Amino acid sequence: MNMNPVNFVDPWGEKTINLFIGFYENEEQACFKIDNFIKRIDYPKWKELQTLALSKGHTINIFRKGDSAFSKERFDNSLKTDDTWTFYIGHSNRYEGKYVGIAFGEGSYLTKIRTTTNEYVGVFGCSSSIYAKKIFPKAKWIFSIKDTDGNGKIRLYKASYAAYNILKYLITTDR
Repeated sequence: MNMNPVNFVDPWGEKTINLFIGFYENEEQACFKIDNFIKRIDYPKWKELQTLALSKGHTINIFRKGDSAFSKERFDNSLKTDDTWTFYIGHSNRYEGKYVGIAFGEGSYLTKIRTTTNEYVGVFGCSSSIYAKKIFPKAKWIFSIKDTDGNGKIRLYKASYAAYNILKYLITTDR
């Protein structure tokens, strides 16, 4: 069988980046305000990141809490899609006092091992560094965040900003 490899390889490296944000937009923006003044770091400009990605040949889809497209099922499908990066920013799921997975909403959690074809997977939630590699053991590259206060609670702005900057780096470097 003579197959043309061009039909099966993306020679330009164009990727689809699916970003799942487990917070309402106003909830996320409020975390950048402390004691009635705005922190010195800028709120992540997701629309500008989408524009930057497009200029590099990539597409960013944003699925935010409250949107019908924000779901565990869509996240799972994203993990199984070639030429895709899947990132999550949001709450972690706790069970018996331990952080064990991603929370998509009341009664909708992702805690079991997942197979992924994605080159990059990012999980940015409280103590996601504890469980991310357990859920995605075969991920080529996985990004997560370690909590900063010792009890699993991070500030949302740190998770958002970390994810934003990692994505920006990956988009702008030739990888």
